[in-house]
Amino acid sequence: MKTTVVALREASVQAAVGSAGRKPSVSALASEPAYDGDIASWEKAAGKLWQEKKLPKSGLCVVLPDHAVTVRVLTAPQMPPKQLQELVDHEMTVRGEEPVAADYQLLGTDAEGKLQLLACACRRTVMEEYLAMFSRLGLRVSSVTTALAGYVRLLAAMDEMRGKTCIWLLFERGSVLSLLVEAGAYRYSGRTQIFSEAGTLDFAAEVARNVSGTVQFHTASRSEHVIDTVYYAGCDDGDFAACAPELSAMGLRAEPLPTPECLRSLPGRARMGDWIDCVSALLR
Repeated sequence: MKTTVVALREASVQAAVGSAGRKPSVSALASEPAYDGDIASWEKAAGKLWQEKKLPKSGLCVVLPDHAVTVRVLTAPQMPPKQLQELVDHEMTVRGEEPVAADYQLLGTDAEGKLQLLACACRRTVMEEYLAMFSRLGLRVSSVTTALAGYVRLLAAMDEMRGKTCIWLLFERGSVLSLLVEAGAYRYSGRTQIFSEAGTLDFAAEVARNVSGTVQFHTASRSEHVIDTVYYAGCDDGDFAACAPELSAMGLRAEPLPTPECLRSLPGRARMGDWIDCVSALLR
């Protein structure tokens, strides 16, 4: 059965039709600008996509925008899934504020055998706004996820990342998400604004400061693992080339984020990194 992923991004709506699973495949990709990055512009863009591309109207998996989601890494003792969900609901709800819709993804265990959880939450009223938008368009949503949850699944599925300690830089319009990978596992992530034009020296300086901050965070944790590579996605190779000299001076290689072997197909000459929100959401 085909799955249609819809990613609400800072400046666009992206859609991918494919088969979800441990080895997903993508049969169709489509994108429409949504420059304002709000409900009205996303609704207009999505409406145009479905009208022009005749995409499936049911079974949608929606990737929420980052600003709509709160993310935390929680530590929990070994317990059944139902109790873990109750713990996440409690930890992600702020007393005195409105209820949230929360869920979690297992990251692994720490040195003491306790569970590490990636917990994500969205205010219920906000979630209802997104669902209402798709309802107005006559589209039926079957699941909702977050971009970061997809990145963590992608990381776990990539043989190329086994045991790697590195940084992912995921660009989206005027911002970049820095994701720290330690010994092949998710460690930390944070989004910052990029104010300079891509490919310029100022852009390279901003990227270098961003990477330096992540390296300092890693160093402060007294990890025995050494960062050796910066992988990037969502940025043209030619534009990112300006960053290579500064990163090299820090002892770091710069490489585009590789397409995982588990991805069976991608249409045409599409680059996985440009569609990472959609592709990673198809991983199970």
